[in-house]
Amino acid sequence: MGDLTIICGENNTGKTYAACALYGFLHFWHTSMEFPISNDHIYKMFQEGVLKIKLAKTADKMLAEVCRKYTHQLDKIFAAPEGTFQNSEFAISTDNIDIRNQKFYCRLDNPQLPHLILSKHKQSEDVIVTVPERSQEIEVPYTSIKGAINFVISTGLFFPSLPKPFIVSAERTEVAIFRKELNFARNRLFKEIEQTDKNVDPRALLLKSYQSYSLSVENNVDFSRQLEDIGKRKSFIAKEHPEILEAFGDIIGGEYVITQNDQ
Repeated sequence: MGDLTIICGENNTGKTYAACALYGFLHFWHTSMEFPISNDHIYKMFQEGVLKIKLAKTADKMLAEVCRKYTHQLDKIFAAPEGTFQNSEFAISTDNIDIRNQKFYCRLDNPQLPHLILSKHKQSEDVIVTVPERSQEIEVPYTSIKGAINFVISTGLFFPSLPKPFIVSAERTEVAIFRKELNFARNRLFKEIEQTDKNVDPRALLLKSYQSYSLSVENNVDFSRQLEDIGKRKSFIAKEHPEILEAFGDIIGGEYVITQNDQ
């Protein structure tokens, strides 16, 4: 991808599949990358106050593993029947990603986790995790800490090349109508939950109702539900780069105004 990437082609040539597959990957990769961190490593870190994680694999190998995992999720990403994408393969080129050249510093101040500092210097293959305040009485939530460390390292190494995606709806009105239709289906589902067997897990029913929609559609509709609140704030784009909004206005031939009823 470049600063501007255009997917073009005739009808029924796979443009939407390519765009949605890419969106799903950018939404998926940072939660599926795992580094060699065991419970013993975490325990030792709290005993000694520091943990050194060696990045033994190259960016190619790291992302190849993520692509293999993601390929197995394509049915869910597209809300397709199981096995639809069994002969498919998702892969990305990593020619321009050099993890040795990346550097980052992050302090984790999650109130539910012990404070941690993660850092990596340029040209280093080591990520250093330090515990600023050690306590002998702390209860170590191993899974949560490993998840947080994995997330910080993966985003620190790859986020400049693999940014967080955002969908700009091509047709605002259709999304608003579709959202209302989903709200109607959701309300109908709640009535079904009230009348169903008490032994049925309502969360399972709720998740099942959303499995009919692809990840990109689901996220786009969820965003539209928040528009009334979002419209009360100004983003950094509006504050620092108003020319981008002006360019969008030229593209769509006008501006959208969010009303109380999100019309």
